[in-house]
Amino acid sequence: MVTENRWNVVKQPGKFDVMASLFGGKKIEFTVRDESGQEEVWRVVLRSVEAEDGSLQSWNVSGYLVLVRGEHGEQVRSEIQLRLLQGRIPVKGYIHSKTSRGNLIISTPSN
Repeated sequence: MVTENRWNVVKQPGKFDVMASLFGGKKIEFTVRDESGQEEVWRVVLRSVEAEDGSLQSWNVSGYLVLVRGEHGEQVRSEIQLRLLQGRIPVKGYIHSKTSRGNLIISTPSN
């Protein structure tokens, strides 16, 4: 069984950085917040971007997480960080270019 963990995006890269990640493999950073209010910075490489609607501002994205650090740049010792030591973690979600808000979801295997 798999559990999906949703994090709210509170800061994201611009459209051109998203494009560079998609077409060139550039690692881009998202600041995310979980439901308890904990913030982390996720470094992500995108593999897919799809228009969510006709506004050209709303996007469905997917890729993989390559690094997690704390809000102030410190190393974090979270379950996610431990999983990263074993390899990439798939990530998917929704972002809005104009508001710099959205959500990112990672799937965690349940025990």
